[in-house]
Amino acid sequence: MPELRQSLGAKACKWMEQMLIHGEGDRFGEPFRLLPWHREFLWRWYELDPADPGSWWYIEALVGAERGAVKTEFFAGLALLEFAGPEDFRRTTPIIHMAAGSYKQAGELFGQAQIMAGGTNDMQVASAPLHGLFDVFDQEILYRDNRPGRIERIAAEAGTAEGGKTSLFLADEPHEWTGRRERVYTVVSAALTKRTPPGRVCAMSTAGRGRGFFPARDTDPLVWRLYARGTLEAHKPGSRYLFDWREGPPEIDRDNPEELRAALAGMRAADVAWDVEVRAREIETRKIPWHEACRYYFNQFVEMGADSWLIEIPGAWSECADPAATPADGAEVVVGVDMALHHDSVGVIVAGLLSDGRVGWHPRHWSAAGNGRIDHRDVFRTIAGTIAQRWNVKAVTYDARFFEVPARLLEDEGVAVIEFAQSPERLIPADGLLFESVRDHRIAHPDDPVLNAHAASAAWREGERGRYLSKGKSAGHMDLIRAGSMATWELLAGARVDSDADFFTI
Repeated sequence: MPELRQSLGAKACKWMEQMLIHGEGDRFGEPFRLLPWHREFLWRWYELDPADPGSWWYIEALVGAERGAVKTEFFAGLALLEFAGPEDFRRTTPIIHMAAGSYKQAGELFGQAQIMAGGTNDMQVASAPLHGLFDVFDQEILYRDNRPGRIERIAAEAGTAEGGKTSLFLADEPHEWTGRRERVYTVVSAALTKRTPPGRVCAMSTAGRGRGFFPARDTDPLVWRLYARGTLEAHKPGSRYLFDWREGPPEIDRDNPEELRAALAGMRAADVAWDVEVRAREIETRKIPWHEACRYYFNQFVEMGADSWLIEIPGAWSECADPAATPADGAEVVVGVDMALHHDSVGVIVAGLLSDGRVGWHPRHWSAAGNGRIDHRDVFRTIAGTIAQRWNVKAVTYDARFFEVPARLLEDEGVAVIEFAQSPERLIPADGLLFESVRDHRIAHPDDPVLNAHAASAAWREGERGRYLSKGKSAGHMDLIRAGSMATWELLAGARVDSDADFFTI
């Protein structure tokens, strides 16, 4: 049970329902009505610090909810509460940043706040109780009496942020904040410390694609880092991190009607903002793929993207997981290497036959350091040292780009090296063999989170001669899958291929 503290949550609820209206949608212009989970969050978010009753207890928050739980409109209400609400909630100079991953989503988020604030000059909403108090522009909302303060919208897609003296930072759907967008979250969050007392940050999101590490690593997606931190830290005594995440049961039998509907009924806005029966039928009729239902309807992190190569064999990759199935020490193995120069990652897979005939994988992975570069010397030392000392390396197969010099050095060490051209003629049969091996459970992998994420990201590219896994089509890194495909091919089929034959003609 969470520790009980004095809260102004009731006051927040009362003001929001008296002074705000619904934005775009079927209830446009009607008095704003909070959902039960909104009320629960407000009671927690506005708990007071027992040692300093003039300050809030929580500094950061992450809210996780399914699609359709009315997160965006609630965010707009929070912004107006701390900009126009009672003095208990307003800073002397409130600077509130409302941020989303894309320009479109930021516009939708800010548009709700504009309506609640009385509308813009071009679209007045005279029925709003706050109408006439503000100057409402496309990018910001200001006090009409020229008091200092503003509500400002930010699109993380822009990749930059001023980092001003933010009092409240509202981050919408951080599962979409990837790549350079993550920097906006970092910059604005850091600006919160410029205030005394510090500003606060609240993120609301649906689960992302791909799970990371516990504890999270810097290379994990932003929303996973926030989620992992909440899972590991938020329930500790004295934590100032409000972790309010609702997700479905870990195992749901979608073919059991009662179990499916019970799982849906346990979500935040079930039969209030959306209909349980409608969503159940969408799942049962396969109108929505199961992996998408897990993310959007049950708020669960999934390993598979919509265009993943594993779509055709759902569950096969996870069923190949076997942490104990590493090739035995001293066994003959093939090492696959997918190299990169900078701002990318390097994947190495050690592949060897197990006693039951499966191919066991052992992954190693390197990401770019703070300077954007990858330590190629460490990759070479790992292969020539750690791996070569543990196993009998039959060969190292590699993409010649960025690895030609290390390959020659490995030859000098007495290690056989095989260049694996990244052409459709070479990739089509190798990736086809890998697909069949996963489908037939002839691959055994250690259930490593990075490897799983790479498997989830990989996607097919269709060509005239067949299909192969393409980095350009993939949702994220797939270096370990490329390395594993090359290693598995050389281990199982490479020795049987006559290099002079037209084997790869499709």
